[in-house]
Amino acid sequence: MTSPSGATTGVTPRGLAPVLVALLLTASAALGVEPSGAQSELEEREQVQAEQAAAAADLETATAQDAELEAALTALNDQVRTQQALVERTEQAVAAAEAEVVAAEAEVVQQREEIEVIRTEVQTTAVEAYIEPGNDVLAQVLASEDVSEAARREALIGNVVTRQQDLLDELSGIEEDLTIAEESAELARTEVEEQRQQVTDELADLEATEAEQERVQAALDQRIGDLQAEIDALEASEDELTAIINARASVAPPSSGGGGSPGGSVDAPPSASGLIWPTSGPVTSPYGPRWGRLHAGIDIGAPTGNPIYASNSGTVILGCGGGYGNCVLIDHGGGFLTLYAHQSAVYVSDGQQVSRGENIGLVGCTGSCTGPHLHFETRVNGSAQNPMNYLP
Repeated sequence: MTSPSGATTGVTPRGLAPVLVALLLTASAALGVEPSGAQSELEEREQVQAEQAAAAADLETATAQDAELEAALTALNDQVRTQQALVERTEQAVAAAEAEVVAAEAEVVQQREEIEVIRTEVQTTAVEAYIEPGNDVLAQVLASEDVSEAARREALIGNVVTRQQDLLDELSGIEEDLTIAEESAELARTEVEEQRQQVTDELADLEATEAEQERVQAALDQRIGDLQAEIDALEASEDELTAIINARASVAPPSSGGGGSPGGSVDAPPSASGLIWPTSGPVTSPYGPRWGRLHAGIDIGAPTGNPIYASNSGTVILGCGGGYGNCVLIDHGGGFLTLYAHQSAVYVSDGQQVSRGENIGLVGCTGSCTGPHLHFETRVNGSAQNPMNYLP
């Protein structure tokens, strides 16, 4: 738009709209805004991820399995990265919105300045038109002696009104533009405040997730340290245990018979190998490589005092001790033994014959352990094998 004096003015709201649209498109491209279909898929993935992170935050780390801890930490790590990216995108959106506010407020100032210029020009040209008509025909009318004073005044006023009409029309248009510009500026300011609040909320969510991330990470680090210490202690007792097995284990199946232990027995369906689960509870640490070390058995999570049952009939061997704590071996014959470690109480004696399902002791945390649980091993000719291959 140009002023009556010919000076170029700023962009009007009608001209500002394409600029703001371009700014929003540029910001959208910079923020990686995707088409609606891809955006819907992204939102679904983020929803699933958020649900996984929420479940991870509710995880009871003390009783969780190793794999659950690792999965929870992975979910929280993913959620932290997603929330960090979200905060960054929203902060960029705030910056873009603030630029819109600056542009909109500058437009308001420009429109107000134009209005003042035109209002001043309207007043000035009105006076000039009255004093110096600047129209040959009008001048002749005013100079004619045949024209009455009333006619002269009417002609002069008509000339002033005509010359001012364009200015007044332009003034009306700019005043409308000013209203639009003021509304745009107010909307932009509202948007900035909403997005600033969104950043605040997102940062609070991020901090909460990071706190859960630290909690699970600490629990996992503790679990790793404890398990590695337990494995170290068990390995330190391995030579003694091997010597006991070599000296005491039989090569023929022993006879079965009840030992009359105080906890009674349990009747459970055995596997094809003849074994039953020695206690109830989840496998918190499986057999095999665990964080760079070999875990030679499985850890079954159970509270102190939970009954332990003989997985199969056999002959009791006591004496492994060391990192195993109160420990019972049962020789099932044919070079196959089961081992029950960290017991808080032992109900059987050395050389005793026990039946499958007979209560041989209680879960505890003796020796080197990571909290109350049963460390259960299966050994063939003294070599540790995966218990899961023999359990139902």
